[in-house]
Amino acid sequence: VPSHWETNLDTDNLTEKLPALEAIGAVPLLLSMDAETGSNLLVFADIQYLFSGKPIDREEYVKLQIEDLEQTEGVSGITSRPVTVDQIDGIQLRFMQGSLPVRTNILIGDKNEARMLCGFIAILVQGIYTDDVELNVIERAMGSLHILPTAAGEVDSCTDPTPTPIRVALTPPPTVTP
Repeated sequence: VPSHWETNLDTDNLTEKLPALEAIGAVPLLLSMDAETGSNLLVFADIQYLFSGKPIDREEYVKLQIEDLEQTEGVSGITSRPVTVDQIDGIQLRFMQGSLPVRTNILIGDKNEARMLCGFIAILVQGIYTDDVELNVIERAMGSLHILPTAAGEVDSCTDPTPTPIRVALTPPPTVTP
Protein backbone atom coordinates (compact mmCIF):
# COMPACT_ATOMS: atom_id res chain seq x y z
CA VAL A 1 0.00 0.00 0.00
CA PRO A 2 1.17 3.57 -0.47
CA SER A 3 3.27 5.06 2.30
CA HIS A 4 0.69 7.78 3.02
CA TRP A 5 -1.92 5.17 3.96
CA GLU A 6 -2.32 4.59 7.69
CA THR A 7 -1.49 0.94 8.43
CA ASN A 8 -2.20 -1.00 11.60
CA LEU A 9 -0.62 -4.45 12.13
CA ASP A 10 -1.41 -4.69 15.85
CA THR A 11 -3.72 -7.71 16.09
CA ASP A 12 -4.85 -6.88 19.64
CA ASN A 13 -5.66 -3.30 18.70
CA LEU A 14 -7.46 -4.37 15.53
CA THR A 15 -9.49 -6.94 17.46
CA GLU A 16 -10.67 -4.15 19.80
CA LYS A 17 -11.56 -1.93 16.82
CA LEU A 18 -13.21 -4.75 14.84
CA PRO A 19 -14.98 -6.93 17.45
CA ALA A 20 -17.36 -8.37 14.84
CA LEU A 21 -14.45 -10.32 13.36
CA GLU A 22 -13.63 -12.03 16.63
CA ALA A 23 -17.30 -12.89 17.06
CA ILE A 24 -17.19 -14.95 13.85
CA GLY A 25 -13.89 -16.67 14.60
CA ALA A 26 -11.62 -14.35 12.62
CA VAL A 27 -8.38 -12.62 13.57
CA PRO A 28 -7.62 -9.24 11.96
CA LEU A 29 -4.02 -9.07 10.74
CA LEU A 30 -3.78 -5.77 8.87
CA LEU A 31 -5.87 -2.69 8.24
CA SER A 32 -4.53 -0.02 5.93
CA MET A 33 -6.52 3.08 4.98
CA ASP A 34 -6.22 6.21 2.92
CA ALA A 35 -7.52 8.76 5.44
CA GLU A 36 -8.28 11.19 2.65
CA THR A 37 -10.49 8.95 0.48
CA GLY A 38 -11.58 6.18 2.86
CA SER A 39 -10.28 3.46 0.55
CA ASN A 40 -8.97 0.60 2.65
CA LEU A 41 -7.49 -2.86 2.74
CA LEU A 42 -8.30 -5.38 5.47
CA VAL A 43 -6.56 -8.75 5.90
CA PHE A 44 -7.89 -11.29 8.35
CA ALA A 45 -7.62 -15.00 9.09
CA ASP A 46 -10.69 -17.14 9.59
CA ILE A 47 -9.52 -19.59 12.25
CA GLN A 48 -12.86 -21.11 13.23
CA TYR A 49 -11.97 -24.42 11.54
CA LEU A 50 -8.80 -25.04 13.58
CA PHE A 51 -10.68 -27.25 16.03
CA SER A 52 -13.23 -28.71 13.62
CA GLY A 53 -11.28 -31.88 12.86
CA LYS A 54 -11.34 -31.41 9.09
CA PRO A 55 -9.93 -28.85 6.66
CA ILE A 56 -12.08 -26.18 5.04
CA ASP A 57 -14.09 -27.27 2.01
CA ARG A 58 -13.31 -24.37 -0.37
CA GLU A 59 -16.50 -24.64 -2.44
CA GLU A 60 -18.75 -24.86 0.62
CA TYR A 61 -16.90 -22.02 2.35
CA VAL A 62 -17.26 -19.68 -0.64
CA LYS A 63 -20.91 -20.65 -1.03
CA LEU A 64 -21.56 -19.72 2.61
CA GLN A 65 -19.73 -16.40 2.18
CA ILE A 66 -21.87 -15.55 -0.85
CA GLU A 67 -25.07 -16.57 0.95
CA ASP A 68 -24.09 -14.35 3.89
CA LEU A 69 -23.45 -11.41 1.55
CA GLU A 70 -26.79 -11.96 -0.22
CA GLN A 71 -28.53 -11.56 3.15
CA THR A 72 -26.62 -8.40 4.04
CA GLU A 73 -28.57 -5.19 3.60
CA GLY A 74 -27.04 -2.86 1.02
CA VAL A 75 -24.96 -5.53 -0.76
CA SER A 76 -25.64 -6.06 -4.45
CA GLY A 77 -24.07 -7.25 -7.70
CA ILE A 78 -22.12 -10.18 -6.27
CA THR A 79 -19.84 -11.90 -8.78
CA SER A 80 -16.95 -14.32 -8.33
CA ARG A 81 -13.88 -15.42 -10.23
CA PRO A 82 -10.91 -17.68 -9.53
CA VAL A 83 -7.77 -16.03 -8.19
CA THR A 84 -4.30 -17.26 -7.26
CA VAL A 85 -2.17 -15.21 -4.88
CA ASP A 86 1.26 -16.36 -3.72
CA GLN A 87 0.55 -19.78 -5.25
CA ILE A 88 -2.57 -20.19 -3.12
CA ASP A 89 -5.80 -20.71 -5.04
CA GLY A 90 -8.92 -18.89 -4.05
CA ILE A 91 -11.93 -16.93 -5.20
CA GLN A 92 -12.35 -13.20 -5.61
CA LEU A 93 -15.78 -11.84 -4.78
CA ARG A 94 -16.78 -8.50 -6.25
CA PHE A 95 -19.82 -6.62 -5.04
CA MET A 96 -21.25 -3.25 -4.12
CA GLN A 97 -21.79 -2.33 -0.49
CA GLY A 98 -24.09 0.63 -0.79
CA SER A 99 -22.29 2.91 -3.25
CA LEU A 100 -18.84 1.46 -2.55
CA PRO A 101 -17.25 -1.23 -4.70
CA VAL A 102 -15.66 -4.07 -2.73
CA ARG A 103 -13.28 -6.86 -3.72
CA THR A 104 -12.55 -9.77 -1.42
CA ASN A 105 -10.00 -12.49 -2.07
CA ILE A 106 -10.74 -15.68 -0.18
CA LEU A 107 -7.58 -17.79 -0.01
CA ILE A 108 -7.75 -21.33 1.34
CA GLY A 109 -4.70 -23.53 1.18
CA ASP A 110 -5.07 -27.18 0.34
CA LYS A 111 -4.25 -30.06 2.65
CA ASN A 112 -0.57 -29.82 1.65
CA GLU A 113 -0.07 -26.09 2.29
CA ALA A 114 1.64 -25.64 5.66
CA ARG A 115 1.51 -21.83 5.41
CA MET A 116 -2.28 -22.11 5.50
CA LEU A 117 -2.16 -24.65 8.34
CA CYS A 118 -2.93 -27.56 6.00
CA GLY A 119 -6.27 -26.13 4.88
CA PHE A 120 -7.59 -25.32 8.36
CA ILE A 121 -7.59 -21.52 7.91
CA ALA A 122 -8.76 -19.05 5.29
CA ILE A 123 -7.11 -15.72 4.66
CA LEU A 124 -9.48 -13.02 3.46
CA VAL A 125 -8.18 -9.85 1.87
CA GLN A 126 -10.85 -7.19 1.40
CA GLY A 127 -10.40 -3.94 -0.46
CA ILE A 128 -12.86 -1.06 -0.62
CA TYR A 129 -12.06 1.72 -3.03
CA THR A 130 -13.54 5.07 -3.94
CA ASP A 131 -12.17 5.68 -7.44
CA ASP A 132 -10.24 4.00 -10.26
CA VAL A 133 -6.87 5.20 -8.95
CA GLU A 134 -7.59 3.58 -5.59
CA LEU A 135 -8.82 0.44 -7.37
CA ASN A 136 -5.37 0.13 -8.96
CA VAL A 137 -3.75 0.47 -5.52
CA ILE A 138 -6.10 -2.12 -4.00
CA GLU A 139 -5.57 -4.60 -6.85
CA ARG A 140 -1.78 -4.32 -6.64
CA ALA A 141 -1.84 -4.75 -2.86
CA MET A 142 -4.19 -7.73 -3.02
CA GLY A 143 -2.08 -9.39 -5.71
CA SER A 144 1.20 -8.85 -3.89
CA LEU A 145 0.18 -10.49 -0.61
CA HIS A 146 2.70 -13.05 0.64
CA ILE A 147 2.04 -15.63 3.29
CA LEU A 148 5.41 -16.26 4.89
CA PRO A 149 6.59 -19.77 5.82
CA THR A 150 6.69 -18.63 9.46
CA ALA A 151 2.89 -18.29 9.31
CA ALA A 152 2.70 -22.03 9.91
CA GLY A 153 4.26 -21.70 13.35
CA GLU A 154 5.42 -25.16 14.41
CA VAL A 155 3.85 -26.94 11.44
CA ASP A 156 6.70 -27.87 9.10
CA SER A 157 4.67 -29.92 6.67
CA CYS A 158 1.25 -31.40 6.18
CA THR A 159 2.47 -34.93 5.44
CA ASP A 160 1.79 -36.20 8.96
CA PRO A 161 -0.99 -38.78 8.48
CA THR A 162 -2.96 -37.20 11.31
CA PRO A 163 -2.60 -33.43 10.93
CA THR A 164 -5.06 -32.14 13.45
CA PRO A 165 -5.90 -28.64 14.55
CA ILE A 166 -4.60 -29.55 18.01
CA ARG A 167 -1.07 -29.53 16.53
CA VAL A 168 -1.48 -25.89 15.58
CA ALA A 169 -3.59 -24.65 18.46
CA LEU A 170 -0.81 -22.61 20.06
CA THR A 171 0.69 -21.15 16.89
CA PRO A 172 0.39 -17.44 16.26
CA PRO A 173 -1.87 -16.13 13.50
CA PRO A 174 -0.35 -16.08 10.00
CA THR A 175 2.21 -13.41 9.23
CA VAL A 176 1.38 -11.39 6.14
CA THR A 177 3.33 -8.75 4.32
CA PRO A 178 1.45 -6.05 2.41
